[in-house]
Amino acid sequence: GNWIYFPWNGLLVHAIREKEYFALKTNRNKNIITQEEQQKLHNFRVGIVGLSVGSNVATALAYSGIARTIKLAEFDTLETTNLNRIRARIDQIGIRKIDIVSQQLYEIDPYIHLTHLTEGLTKDTLSEFVLAEPKPQLIFEIIDSFEMKIHLRELARAHRIPVIMVTNLGDRVLMDVERYDINPDAEFFNGRAGSVPHDILERPDVTAADKHRYAVELAGGAKHVPQRAIDSVNDIGKTLVGRPQLASTVTASGAFGAYLTKKIALGEHIPSASWLVDFDAVFSSRSPFVI
Repeated sequence: GNWIYFPWNGLLVHAIREKEYFALKTNRNKNIITQEEQQKLHNFRVGIVGLSVGSNVATALAYSGIARTIKLAEFDTLETTNLNRIRARIDQIGIRKIDIVSQQLYEIDPYIHLTHLTEGLTKDTLSEFVLAEPKPQLIFEIIDSFEMKIHLRELARAHRIPVIMVTNLGDRVLMDVERYDINPDAEFFNGRAGSVPHDILERPDVTAADKHRYAVELAGGAKHVPQRAIDSVNDIGKTLVGRPQLASTVTASGAFGAYLTKKIALGEHIPSASWLVDFDAVFSSRSPFVI
């Protein structure tokens, strides 16, 4: 076996070798996932930009035995107000999110391969994130910078890399899948955003009102955003430090992200599309999902 040292907590662990560890760790996935499929998933490379919601995607992948190679981009540090939705501890406040997530991933799988961009996604790091080895085969974009959302898609589309955007809307999760790998002419945000991508590049230094408008339009319009979330916008900077989000939807986002990664990595049919998962609709007594 191997001795593995975790410097952030001082633990020294004796573990079996990588091949045997992977076989035991994924044993209970069988036969929902076959051994051949699991190996294909293990070899799939994923990039994640933004490690608030993205942290749950990353850990869901690691627990599932998907993507032993993950490229992470995040510049921010953990704040107290992040603790309502990010799996972290109070003693980690002030530590970089990318370090916290990396520690979690190594503790799940000490043989995982991680690449870090600690400056986050910028014009200077964009090419390195998308094109440098290890080159991701799928990118999760979960960031606040509207300008970088567009630049990332421009480069991903040019090199036929699919992009998934995750948006939490109260008790709703919006999953946007953009399959530039199978349709290099696909429109950004599945064509839902109208002139917003052009407007963002024309006016990258936007006002607070512009940011709110862009966010609503990228979410498919006000009809998809809960009224309480819309009403909360006026409180940002006063009684709120940012737009409201819930741990329940953030956690669900990780599960949906792992599911979509599995489907795409195995070559199953997942088209360019947007799915809005409304928890109230799913669990309503009138829901068609009731059995």
